[in-house]
Amino acid sequence: MIPAHPIVFDKVVVVETTTLCNLSCPFCAYDHRLKIKRKNIDQAHVNRLIDSLGLWAMQHQKHVLISWLGGEPFWQKEVMQWTESARATYPLYFSGTTNGTPLQESFVRKQIAEHFYELTLSIDGLASFHDEMRGRKGLFDFLKHTLALLRNEAPRLRIRVNVVLMRSNFEMFPLLCQELHQWGIQEVTINQLGGRDRPEFYPENRLLQEQVKKLPAMVQELRKAYPLLPLVFNDAYYRRFYASATDQKIPVEECYPGRSYFFVDVEGRMAPCPYTCQEYGHKIERLQTSLDMDQLPLQFSQKRALEKASYCLDCPCTNVHGKFVES
Repeated sequence: MIPAHPIVFDKVVVVETTTLCNLSCPFCAYDHRLKIKRKNIDQAHVNRLIDSLGLWAMQHQKHVLISWLGGEPFWQKEVMQWTESARATYPLYFSGTTNGTPLQESFVRKQIAEHFYELTLSIDGLASFHDEMRGRKGLFDFLKHTLALLRNEAPRLRIRVNVVLMRSNFEMFPLLCQELHQWGIQEVTINQLGGRDRPEFYPENRLLQEQVKKLPAMVQELRKAYPLLPLVFNDAYYRRFYASATDQKIPVEECYPGRSYFFVDVEGRMAPCPYTCQEYGHKIERLQTSLDMDQLPLQFSQKRALEKASYCLDCPCTNVHGKFVES
């Protein structure tokens, strides 16, 4: 049974299931128009990860959340099977981040209702903006209708929305929050547009300094207007926004890698974050026992002590900067 109240997780593991996607977002590395090699994560890697985390959770009596990410994670068709099987075997919790298009299938909604703790929808603006940015006419209205179905079918499911803020949708954000409040969304998180995935899109679309300076007051006003719509934002996360807008670097000397969070890429590499798989990646095949899971933070730290990844000199990892910590 999925609990009705929010859980504080001891460990969150984000798993990139696929590089496939069906939408054409110009800021995303997995835009379906791009002629890049596409891949799904190997099932053996997922099985090994779930077994290791499941045993670790039972032995230590810890709350562990596995969060499926893509691409569009539900385009990896085995995701629902993996989730259902894991839930039947281990005390693990599951979530996913989706563009929402797979929710048209009643089977997908049923599996999410039965086995997921949380679902995050990527929505970046009101209908005209969102549909154009995602390359799918009518998508916003489809999400509004389908989320109403899902809320009825899965009353215990936590439904969140993540918004990528950029120059052209910043002023729209309060109106979007008004709309999401009417939809019954339970939490809103935000990212600022980054330049790593699509550097050609970034310069003309990045947030302006004056926009970022307005953000704390905007958040305060929205929290007052919609107290039942938690908008997650804090001072540390604002500093990351401001540093990016002013081309300042924020080096991170210590992030305690792997203790409460790590990332698994589609190649089956575990790393402290999505940006350090190359330098600090640890192959899932090396997980043999729950003791190996205990040792993972130490192994990350040892690799980090030997070689500082370039991204650590200006850390872009939103998790490190408190994206999910309410002020």
